[in-house]
Amino acid sequence: MFRLQPISQRKMKKGCNLEQHPFGFYIPEDSENLILGSFPPREFTQSKKISKETWFYGSPKNDFWRILEIIYRKDLKLKKDKKDLLKKIKTGMGDIIIQCNRMDNNNSDQNLTDIKYNSKLMDIIKSGKIKNIYFTSRYVEKGFYKIISKIIKNEPDEEDNDIVKYFAIKDSSGKIKTITLLSPSRSINRFIAGLKKYKEFKNSGVCTSSDSMKSFIDFKSKQYYKYLPKLNP
Repeated sequence: MFRLQPISQRKMKKGCNLEQHPFGFYIPEDSENLILGSFPPREFTQSKKISKETWFYGSPKNDFWRILEIIYRKDLKLKKDKKDLLKKIKTGMGDIIIQCNRMDNNNSDQNLTDIKYNSKLMDIIKSGKIKNIYFTSRYVEKGFYKIISKIIKNEPDEEDNDIVKYFAIKDSSGKIKTITLLSPSRSINRFIAGLKKYKEFKNSGVCTSSDSMKSFIDFKSKQYYKYLPKLNP
């Protein structure tokens, strides 16, 4: 029912080792929301020495924390500040993959192979505490539904142009809401540039920046602001 896109048949570069996830899940005690990604970039998984500040979405080519700085008006350079914000908005964070290899030794999700999904995610979902799940790409969404396929009650209900879905797990009466966000990675910007909504955004006067990179961040921020939990004063 839920299928990931087929992986290409290209051979992995010699010397590639099976990579382990370095962070695990971050789940504040009263979390009601969960942000899910795929797997950290190779700079974080292939190096034996990483900074204590290295964390989710830490690549310079990923604008996740820049987007959150805009919508929450917070300085999020330090890991401590990132965790403090997540606590305030009752939001946990993690990735769907705990172990994998890379075919071309680059950071594209499409090059991940020998994938082992994070089984702890099942326990988090079955706990009944999480009400909203945010995927940071379609790839993550597809992987998530593959992981929970054995406990899901029925195919998810869809709304809002396939961005928002609702699913229920077996032996549960409630539903969990999922939201698939635009990927914060800059690798998707070429795709976004061709979207009708982005072109309208660029021409609407709302986007005042002539810097194309900044305009992509502003466009993503608009969507993230609409769906992510609000920060109480």
